[in-house]
Amino acid sequence: MCPLFIPLSVFPVLGPQLGTARCSSGHCAGNVQTGRCHLMVQPWAGRSGSTGLVLAGPDCKRPVHFYWWRGEEIIAHGHRKGRVDAVRYQINDTPHNQIRMSKQLPEFVPLDYSVPIEIPVMNCKPDKLPLFKRQYENAIFIGSKTADPYCYGHTQFHLLSEKLNRERLLRQNCADQIEAVYRANAIASLFAWTGAQAMYQGFWSEADVTRPFVSQAVITDGRYFSFFCYQLNTLALTAQADQNNSRKNICWGTQSKPLYETIEDNDVKGFNDDVLLQIVHFLLNRPQEDKSPLLEK
Repeated sequence: MCPLFIPLSVFPVLGPQLGTARCSSGHCAGNVQTGRCHLMVQPWAGRSGSTGLVLAGPDCKRPVHFYWWRGEEIIAHGHRKGRVDAVRYQINDTPHNQIRMSKQLPEFVPLDYSVPIEIPVMNCKPDKLPLFKRQYENAIFIGSKTADPYCYGHTQFHLLSEKLNRERLLRQNCADQIEAVYRANAIASLFAWTGAQAMYQGFWSEADVTRPFVSQAVITDGRYFSFFCYQLNTLALTAQADQNNSRKNICWGTQSKPLYETIEDNDVKGFNDDVLLQIVHFLLNRPQEDKSPLLEK
């Protein structure tokens, strides 16, 4: 998988709120995805020493919320006019399925890994995006409450909404945006999930993580699948905390591939074994040994 190096200042992008996707054949992909997830997890969960999924906490359509500060702005109106205030961001996400564990997935690279390429910095204020302004309740949630022992994310499964359908983008002459849709969903969703996990363990912008937080995601429209791994290396995102921070949050991902070519008379044509094997490989990714869930003093 190719790495997608994400500099800290690229995250002024609100995460997608995912809806139900439908396959080109007209069958609802949501129910298929739910069944597929449970069918994949159960056999491996019963095998001692395979993945530890016997200790997993699978959930369906559980929300994920993450709230953070990034950058500053001068208040233009109201009784606080003229004051400098932090820019606040909220991601509200709803993966179709998620698997959580009591132990963390192992790191891909060291916490202070130095990215070997030059990364462009793109500063983008949210109010410049063509979105309606709405008020959000600031919340942090991994899909379960803080007392849940399954507090580390293993894998999420996401269904792209119908408005991001591949055929629709092709009709709109937006073929170059097809893979960007998969990447954007994965980066925003996994950033929110790993960030929320880290905050559940007591870390935040002024008390940065002392160990990486790793999670995986499968993004699909019901036919095409793309696979992503994410490693959160820092929460120091505020203007004050990020002044001398060299850490980078990193995402690795694949191009989307079809699970099958077409369905004719309930017969699947051109089934792609490699895509199914990639899902199995994701589920086979073992958690690491327990580390202290508390901040290191």
